[in-house]
Amino acid sequence: MKKEKRQFADEEELPNKRPCVKGNLKHSRRSRRKETRPFRFKTRLEWLATVYESTSTLREFLKDINAFKDDNWESTVSSDLNLFIDQVLVGVADLMATRSFVHSRMAALLNEQELSQTEIVQNVIEDQFKLPKRMEHVLTYGFELTRTSNNFGKDFEMHYFNSQVNELTTPLWMELREKTSPAIIYCLLNEVALFKLLPNNSVFQITGVSFNEICKTNKVQEKPKTTALNYSIKRASQVAIRKGGIAYANPCIYTTEKKVRYGLFPQHHLNAHLSCLNENTDKVTTLNARVKCALTFMFPIQHKLPSPLSFDPTTTFNGKPTKGYFNLRKLGIFQENFVKSRVPKCLSGVTFGLARRLINNNQECSYRALLDKFCPNTLERASQQISQRLSSQTIENIGDNTDDMLAVDNTTFLKSTPMSLANLTQISQADWKEVKKMDLSSSPKEVFQFCRAAIQKVVPTEFIGSKHNWDLLFECVKKFINLRRYEDLRVSYLVDGMSLPDIWNKKSGGSGQAHFFKCKELQLEFVYWLFENFLTPLLRSHFYVTEVSGGGNKLLYFRHDVWSALTHPAFEEFCNLSLEIVPRSRVREIVGKGIIGVPSAFRLIPKVGGGYRGITCLGRSREKTEFNIRAGKTINITIPSVNKVLQHLFKAASFEHWKKKKALLGGTIMSMQQLHDRLLNFKQLVTNKGTLAVPKLYFVKVDVRKCYDTIPAEKALELAKALLVDNHTKEFKSYFMHKFQNILCTANPKNTQVRYTRIPEYLVSTQTGFESARTLAGKSEIPTALKALKPTTKVIIDQANGSVQDGEKLAALLKEHLLLNLIKVGKKVYRQKVGIPQGSVLSTLLCNVVYAELEQDIFRDLDENVHKPPYLLVRFVDDFLFVSPDRGFAEYFLTRMQQGFPEYGAAIHRDKTLANFTPRKTNERYPEPGALNFREVQTLVATHAGTSEPSWIMPYIGVGIDTRTLELVRLGSSGNNKDNRVSGLADTMSVRSHGASALTVFIESTLRAVKTKLPRALVDLQLNSQPTVLRSVSSLATEMARRILLGSRLGLRASHRRHRFAPTEIVRLLGKVIAYIAERARLYNYDIAPPHWEQDVVDTAAMAMIRIFHKSQCHKFAHCIAYLESLCSGERILKEETATPQTTKMDMKKRERFKGKLVK
Repeated sequence: MKKEKRQFADEEELPNKRPCVKGNLKHSRRSRRKETRPFRFKTRLEWLATVYESTSTLREFLKDINAFKDDNWESTVSSDLNLFIDQVLVGVADLMATRSFVHSRMAALLNEQELSQTEIVQNVIEDQFKLPKRMEHVLTYGFELTRTSNNFGKDFEMHYFNSQVNELTTPLWMELREKTSPAIIYCLLNEVALFKLLPNNSVFQITGVSFNEICKTNKVQEKPKTTALNYSIKRASQVAIRKGGIAYANPCIYTTEKKVRYGLFPQHHLNAHLSCLNENTDKVTTLNARVKCALTFMFPIQHKLPSPLSFDPTTTFNGKPTKGYFNLRKLGIFQENFVKSRVPKCLSGVTFGLARRLINNNQECSYRALLDKFCPNTLERASQQISQRLSSQTIENIGDNTDDMLAVDNTTFLKSTPMSLANLTQISQADWKEVKKMDLSSSPKEVFQFCRAAIQKVVPTEFIGSKHNWDLLFECVKKFINLRRYEDLRVSYLVDGMSLPDIWNKKSGGSGQAHFFKCKELQLEFVYWLFENFLTPLLRSHFYVTEVSGGGNKLLYFRHDVWSALTHPAFEEFCNLSLEIVPRSRVREIVGKGIIGVPSAFRLIPKVGGGYRGITCLGRSREKTEFNIRAGKTINITIPSVNKVLQHLFKAASFEHWKKKKALLGGTIMSMQQLHDRLLNFKQLVTNKGTLAVPKLYFVKVDVRKCYDTIPAEKALELAKALLVDNHTKEFKSYFMHKFQNILCTANPKNTQVRYTRIPEYLVSTQTGFESARTLAGKSEIPTALKALKPTTKVIIDQANGSVQDGEKLAALLKEHLLLNLIKVGKKVYRQKVGIPQGSVLSTLLCNVVYAELEQDIFRDLDENVHKPPYLLVRFVDDFLFVSPDRGFAEYFLTRMQQGFPEYGAAIHRDKTLANFTPRKTNERYPEPGALNFREVQTLVATHAGTSEPSWIMPYIGVGIDTRTLELVRLGSSGNNKDNRVSGLADTMSVRSHGASALTVFIESTLRAVKTKLPRALVDLQLNSQPTVLRSVSSLATEMARRILLGSRLGLRASHRRHRFAPTEIVRLLGKVIAYIAERARLYNYDIAPPHWEQDVVDTAAMAMIRIFHKSQCHKFAHCIAYLESLCSGERILKEETATPQTTKMDMKKRERFKGKLVK
C-alpha cells in the first residue's frame, strides 16, 4: 500500500517552495538576497511545550512507547486513522510517570480484561471522581456525583451531554484500540492530554486534565521573585493613569440655586464628611481626623490597605478579601473612627504637617477665579465677537433647531452661568451657524494652565521638592491633558527623572537600602494620588470631556456651564420628539417587575459639521445600594448592563437570522467581503461570465434619515418575534447556549487569558463539540504575517454545560426592551416612544430585519408582466446601493425611495442621495409612482469637484466602486492623495509613549491597521485589475508611511525618557508592513496571480513610502529610504528617478552606488 503524504501539525499553512518577500526580516545585508526565510512564529507544539513537559504528535508518542502490536502497522491502518494520528497533539505533564504506567501492573490487568471502548471511557470517568484531590478533567464535564453509591463507591450521572464521550466510541477509536491495546487507550484518555488541530492556529482539547488547570498549577508552584520593599517599584511600570477616566462627568449642581459648583466634588476625601465627627467635636480634632483620612487615601500601602501599586490577591480589609478592588471609599473608609486611629510612623511629623497644609489650601483655593482667568467662558467670547459686527440687529427668538445651529436657552443659561450674557439674545440664526462646537471648547493649553495654577495653590512645594522635579511634574501634567482617547501614562513614567533626595521624606534623615526603598515607595504613592485622586477629579469637576463624532480619538474640554448651555436645547428637542416622561411610581413598577433593571443613561456627542448625536449608554453596568436584612447593613449590588442581559436574546436571534433563515437577509451585507461577493456575481451576470464587456451602469446611493429613531418599535417587535417561532408548530423555540472555554496563550505562559463563549443550538442537535469549536476558531487560515502580528494560539475546551433559554421568555424580554426602554436624562426618567434603542446590541439586527422586508416593497407596484432588467441591490444597515444597466429602472428606484415608506418610518436623507447620472423628468418605460425631484440628487461630478477623486468613483461604506468596471478601490488612492493628509491622522491613532513594550504595541497596532485597511476585497484579482490593486496598495503604503512618521514624532520612547524610537526599529517596521501587504496580495490570489506579482506589490509599496520619506526632508530617515530602495529592482528606481524632479545630487549618488551593487 502506497504511504500517503502526512500533513503535520504546523506545516499546513503555506507552501515553502515559493520565494518569500524581501524585507520581512531585520535590516541587514542578508535581507538583500533573492530568497529569505519567512517570519518566525511559534507553532502549536511549541505553545503547548511552554506548559507541558513533553509535546509531540500522536504518531510520535505511540512510537515512543511502542504502543502498536505489529511493526508494520502503518501499512495496515486505514487512511482516516493515518490522518487522525497526525492531526492530534499530545501533551504529557509527567513523562516518567506515563512511561512507567505502560509497563505497570494496572496496564496488564486492563489488557487481560479485554475491555470494550465504552467500558474504558467509563472507567476513566470513575477513576477521576475517586481521586481525593480531583482536577478538572475534560471527560468529566457534564457529569456529577449522585447521593447514591454502588459497590465500588459513589455513582455519577450525566446532567449535560458530553459530545467527547460519544466521540471516543466511534469506529476510529475502536480501530486504534485494536491496533494497540486497552491499556494504551486508557493511558491516552487518563494520563495525557490530547488536542485536535483547528484552523487559525487553534486546538481543541479532546481528553486530559483541563489546559486551564495545568496553567493554574504552574502559576501556584512559582515563587514570587520580588520582596515587599521593591515590589511597588516594580509594579509602577504596570499601573497606568487612564485618560478615559476623566470623560463624561456631570457637574455637581446645588439643588436650591441650580448653579454649577466649582472645586472638587463634595464626595472627595478632601471635602467629605466623616461619620466619626459631630457638632460637639472641636476644630483641632476635626482637622486632625481629616488629615488622617487624607493620608489614608494618599498612602494606602503604609496603612496596609489595597493599592494598585501593591496589588496582592490575598489582601484583606476588615477580615474580608478585597479581590483587587482599589476604591477605598466603597470599602467603608469614611466609616472608620479617624479620631482614635494612629498614624504610621513614616507619616508622622513632617508628612502630617504637609497634609494639613494641603487640606487648608484646598478649602481656601478659589477654583472659580482660576477657571475664569485661564479658561474664560467661550460662549460669552463668541457672542461678543458676533455682536460687534451686528450691534444694530436684534432678534428675540433664536430657535431650537440644533442640527443647523447652536441654539441657547437663555433662561437655563443664565441660571447655570452667573455671568452677564445679555448679548446672546441679539445674535441671529445665520450667525450661530458660523459658530462651531469645537470652537467653544477650551484649548488644552488653557486647561493645562488652570491645572498648573490649581496644583501650585493646593499642593505644598515640599511634597515634590526642587524646581527640577516640579518642571518634570508639570511636563507630565501637560502630556496627560494632551493624551488622546484610550491612551494612558504609567506611574513609572511620572517619576522618571525626578531627584529622590529632594523630596520631603528623604531630607528627614535615615540611610541604607531600606530607607531608600521606603522613600521611593512614598514618592510613587503620592504622585499616583496626585494624578488619580486630585488631577482627575479636578478635571471632571470643571470640564465635560468628550470625543467628537467623526473626529477620531481626540478629546475636547468644555466648561460645565458652557456644555450645559449648548446641550440643553438638544436635550429638549430629543425629549419632545422621541421620549415621554414617566412618573416615579410607574418607574418603580416597571423596574420591580422587569428583567432589564435600572434606566439607562443618555449623553450627547457633538458632530464635526454641527449638531449632536444622542447615545444611550446600554453597555455600562450600574451599582446600587440596598439594605440587607440578614447582614443588618447596606451592601453594594452590581446590576449588569442592558446589553449583557440581552446577550442570550441577541445570540438566538442572530442564529435564526443568519444561519437558518438566509432568505430574510435580502440585500443585507455586514462586511466588505460580502460586498465583494455581490459585485463579483453581478459582474459575471452582466458580462456573461467574462465573455462580454461591462455595459454602461447606473448607480444610485441613498441613505435613510435617522433610521434608529424612526423605525416603528411595534413593527420591529413583530418581525423579530417571528424569528423565534417555529414555522410548522407556530410555537416559540427553545435554545441551548452551549458553553465553551477559550484560552488565549500569549508569548508569556503566565499571561494566559480565559474567556467563555456560548453558542446557541437547538435542544435536539446533532452537532458535536468539535464542529462547534470550528466555528469559534474560524474557517479561513490565518496568514503567516498575521501570526507574526499576533503570536498566540487558542485552546478551545467544550464545557459540556450551558443554559436553556425559552423562546417565549426571550420574546417577553424583547418586548420589554423595545416598548419599555427607560432613559434617564438628568433627574427625570423617560420612556422611548419612537424608534428603537440606539446603542443596543440588537439595534443593527432589528434594522436589518425591518429593512429586509422594506426591500420587498420597493418593486411591488410594478406589473408582473414588466420585465425587470438585471440589477444589484445591497444595503449596509441603512445605506442602500442600487446598480443596473437600465437607466429607467435606476430612475424608478430613485423615485420610489424619494417617496419614502411611512409604514417603516423610512425617509431618505436628501443631502446624501448620490448618482452617477442626471435623472430625467419623465420615465417612458416604467410607470411613475410619483414626481421625481431630480434637482435634489447630487451627481458624482459635482461631489468630487475640487478633490483628487475621479468622477467615476462611487463612495460606499469606506471604499470606492468604479462605476465603469465594478472594481473596488481605496478612497484617496488616486494621484496626489490629497484626501489622505497627515493632519487629522494623529487623532485616529492611540500611541503608547512610554514603557518597555511601547514599540511592540505600536508595531502591532500598525500591522493591525494594515489588516483592517486592506481587506481581501481590495486585492482580489478576480474582481479588480492589476493597476487598480496596485493603486490601492500605493494608497495604503502612503498612509502607513505617514503613520510611522507620526509615531516617531509623537514621542515614542523605550524604557527611558531619553531613548527615542530607534532608526533600526523603523526599518524593521517598514519591512514588516511591506511583507504583510505582499503576503496578503499573494495569499488571496495564489492560483491566478501573474508571474512576479509579489515583487510588483513590493515595488509599489516601497516607492510610495519613499515619496513620503523624501517629503519629510529629515536626514534621520535616510537609512529608511536606502532600505526601501533595496527592496525595489534597479529599473523601477530609474523610472521613478526621471519622474521625481526634487531628487538631489546626493540621492542620485546613492542610487548609482546601489545600482552598481545590483550589477555586481
